[in-house]
Amino acid sequence: MAILQYLSCILYDTDNPIFTPWTCKKGGGAPTIWEYDRVGFEEHWKSENLKYLSEALCSDTIRKWLNNTYKCFGSQRIGRISKDFIIKLDADVHRVDQRCANLISALSIPT
Repeated sequence: MAILQYLSCILYDTDNPIFTPWTCKKGGGAPTIWEYDRVGFEEHWKSENLKYLSEALCSDTIRKWLNNTYKCFGSQRIGRISKDFIIKLDADVHRVDQRCANLISALSIPT
């Protein structure tokens, strides 16, 4: 489920199917993965972590993860969400790859 939560933040701008919408009374909403809260100056992700993320976070790998999840969970809720994510990914693969690249870039630049 954790990978689906993370991927939902990449695949969806609004109407994220995993997180309830934000409201001023109850909070909520998807996490903002595009912002990395740095404790001090010149902080960023370690190069080893960025290397792994840049290799893992691409449309081909995401599709493999989603297909495996769908195969494991089929008609269960997690399987249905995975299938919906595959459809979303296939509909806009170039945008997803660009968002992944933007995320990696944001995490690698010191403040």
